[in-house]
Amino acid sequence: TKADTTWIIHISRVYSYLGIRDTARALSEMESGLDHGEIVPILIPFADREVDPIRHTARFAAIVRRVGLEGRGFTELKR
Repeated sequence: TKADTTWIIHISRVYSYLGIRDTARALSEMESGLDHGEIVPILIPFADREVDPIRHTARFAAIVRRVGLEGRGFTELKR
């Protein structure tokens, strides 16, 4: 039996889009990953500085709320 690795596609795309500063696509991939049942907070540590380009967006705040992590400082820039 082959292991299901389709979940890694969204995560890979998130980091790729963050790397080239395409924040809209990065957020879309996060949302799509959630829609497909991915556990984004575990796979994409919201505290990572790589997430800084989207940290203050309303869409990121909605994702943080959606996974039940609001109020934990994930929408604040990391220094």
